[in-house]
Parts: sequence; C-alpha cells; structure tokens
Amino acid sequence: MRDVKRCKKIYDAYGFDEEGYDRAGYDKEGYNKNGYNRDGFDRDGFNIEGFDIKGIHRETGTRYNEEGYNAKGFNKDGNYNSQYYYDRYNGYNSEGFNRKGYDKDGFDIYGYRRKEFTYEIQILKSSLYKYGVYYYEFDKRSIYFENGYNLLGFNREGINETTETRYDEEGFDAEGFNEEGFNKEGFDRDGFDKDGYDRLGFNKEGIHKITGTAYDEFGYNLYGFSKEGIFYETKTFYDNRECDARANYVGGYDIDGYDREGYDIEGYDREGFNREGNHRKTRTPYDEDGFDKDGYKADGYNIKGYDRAGYDKEGVDKEGYDIDGYDRDGFDKEGYDCRGFNREGIHKETGTRYDEYGYDKEGYNKEGFDEYGIHKETGMYYDPEGFDEYGLDAGGHGRDGFNSEGFNREGIHRETGTPYDPEGIDMYGHKSPLREKEDRLAELEKEKETISDAEGIIEQMEGEKTDESIQDKIDREIF
Repeated sequence: MRDVKRCKKIYDAYGFDEEGYDRAGYDKEGYNKNGYNRDGFDRDGFNIEGFDIKGIHRETGTRYNEEGYNAKGFNKDGNYNSQYYYDRYNGYNSEGFNRKGYDKDGFDIYGYRRKEFTYEIQILKSSLYKYGVYYYEFDKRSIYFENGYNLLGFNREGINETTETRYDEEGFDAEGFNEEGFNKEGFDRDGFDKDGYDRLGFNKEGIHKITGTAYDEFGYNLYGFSKEGIFYETKTFYDNRECDARANYVGGYDIDGYDREGYDIEGYDREGFNREGNHRKTRTPYDEDGFDKDGYKADGYNIKGYDRAGYDKEGVDKEGYDIDGYDRDGFDKEGYDCRGFNREGIHKETGTRYDEYGYDKEGYNKEGFDEYGIHKETGMYYDPEGFDEYGLDAGGHGRDGFNSEGFNREGIHRETGTPYDPEGIDMYGHKSPLREKEDRLAELEKEKETISDAEGIIEQMEGEKTDESIQDKIDREIF
C-alpha cells in the first residue's frame, strides 16, 4: 500500500503552523521547507534541476544541463530523459489532501469525512439530523452532542470528558496525538515517525530508509514516479489525479506536475501562465520580466528580439533574411543580390560581371557610367578624359576627335580632309563656294526646264482652241 495520511496541523489566525508554514507547506515568503516556492524555484531563481524560469541552467549558462538535457527533459537530439525531474505533487498536497480536499483516509483539513456510511454514523443519523446537519459530512471529531462532547469524548476546548484533561485514557488528545506528538500509529503531525520517516519510508529529504536513495525498493520516489517518469499506479507518465484546478478531467499529471496540456494542478503552465494567458504572480498577461504567454513583450518582440512574424526591429528573421528574402548584406539564400549578382560580382544569368543590360554589380557599365549617365569616378556626366557615356566630349567630339557629322575640332572633315564634307557643307552648315555655284546652276537649269515646259503647254492649248473652232463651223454647215 502507498496510501499516506497527513495529520491535521494547528494553524494560527494568519494560517501558519508553529514552524511558520501554511497549509500548502509554504512560509510567509512563499518557500517550502526545501527552499522552493510554489513555482518550484529557490531563492536564487533556480528549480531543483538547476534551471531558471527562462530555461537557463545554473551551471552551464545555457539551455542544457551538464548531461545535455533542457528544462523539459529533452536533449538536442529530441530524446527525453525524465530522471532529472521531480514532481511536487503525488495526487495530494504537502498536507496530504487531494484536489477535492480529502486525505487518503477520507478526512478534510477540518476533520470532516467525505460521503461514507459507517456504522457509527448510521446509528446517529436521527440525532444528527435534528441539528440541521447532513449526517454523512462529519466524522467523530466534528459532531458534538448536547453535553458538549463529541464521539471521541472531547469538547470544543479539547478537554476529555472522562479524564477532564487534554488527553483521553489512552493518552491521546482531541486530534489523536500523545504528549510526545505521535498518534497511535507512531507518526507525528507532519506524518513522520520517531526515526524521521513517513508511512512510505521516506524522510523529509525524500530519501528512503531501506534503499538509502530517492527511490524505494520498488523503484518509485516519494511522489510515486520511477526514474523513467512512470507513475506506479497508472503505469504511464501521468499520475492518478484526474482534475485540474477547475475540476476538468485531464487524465493525471506527469513527473513534473503537468497534465497532458502542460498545466499544473493550479492551472498554470511551466512559464507560470494559465489558460487565459494571465501570469501566476503578476495576474496580468505579462510575467515579472514583461513577457506574455507566448514569450513576447508589449512591444511585440521576444527575448531574442523577434516579433511574432519572426523578424527583428530591423526586419531580419532568425536566419538573417528580411521579408524579401535578403540578408543584411543584401544576398538571398542562393547567394545573389536583388540584381542577380553574387558576392564575387558574377551575374547569374549572363555568367559575366555585367547583367543583361550591361551594368556590373555596382551598377556601372564597362565605361564606368551608371544608368543615369553619371561616371563613378567624377560623379558627373563626363569621365576623367572628358567624355560622356556616348563617348562624346562637351563639344560633341568622339575619342577620335570627330563629331557625329565627321568634323574635327578644327573643322576639317574626316573623309574630304577639307573644311567641307562630301556634300560641300562645313561644320557650321554653310555651303562651300563650289557648292553654291553648283546649286545655282542647278536652279537655273531647273528654271529653264520650267520655262520650256510652260511654252509647250501654251502651244498645246492654242492648238486645241483652233481645232475646236473648225469643228464648230462644220457643225453649223451641216445643221
């Protein structure tokens, strides 16, 4: 049998016993006898496994302990090892009471018994009912008759009816303890015998008297879990408690005290948040460090500086890429920038240092000009030699000294070697004397042709008029 009965303690008006602990086993500062608070952390902020609330280990300074396991019992390979973790509960709190408020013997913290029909209660049914008390809610200690004594013979002041002292004829007081503080079974108010062991054979440090270890001869610890995290009764990773803080069925708690949804018996997860997202200590959506249930602060960023979408304040994710897929240096996962160049300056489409438009990684063509015609060295529209992106200087002359019309700076044409091009036009658009003469002769010739054409037209018109008159005369003679 593994049933444990925790005896009732006497508490002062503030709810603390003679040792300064409340009914849950915590002192005024919120720490139990082992030095841990309700969240399982010591005064330095570390739990029994050496992890703080953020999962950082005391010794290693990382999320893994010396054995390579994190706060949840997993190593980097995802393997679980439960032997490093201990549950604060075993279906009963530190006083030995379950979620419904009863100990293993069926008594609540005030000595009332749960619904059970015992012979002694049955025969007192009629007398109990007349006092307006439902008969099955009480035990021998809680029922007082008209003479002021209960079934055990003690009054409300704890004086025995027979001996007229605080102890009955067997030497036990109203709560069942003798002057040495032990009950008939030999256990004190904390549930330990004279040798310091409880009914299961464990001392206050959780060491078993037979094995000398944290596990009994059957391989289970004080809370009923094996080294592998298996609970003795259910043979699973979860104990036999079936309800959470709201009396919802959850099917038990694991060795760390959490149900299948990750909440403890009080309804809080490992980070101290309940299902509504409020923190155990602050009673707000944020913990003491300002992080919410999902690990984000009010500004929307987590402890690593990333928002819920996975980007930091500079818009870069944990892999180092922004929302467009480029890292802080401007390269994507394939190693190319937004224009298609890799870190060596080779374009992924052309395989050269220039893209399909003729510009390199920095945006300049082979002549050093960008798409706006600005030279990278001078910062102007002309290179150090004074030529623009089209190879022309300020006067419109190319590197060979000639402009688009074929004239050099002295006005000499490339083909003729004279101030005039093959058409007889100089660099200013003026005609040469020879070209003027030729053009004049051409005009005169054209005028001559025009006159000759005009004369022919006149002669034709006169001939057509004469012929018409003769015809008119013939027509008149006939008719």
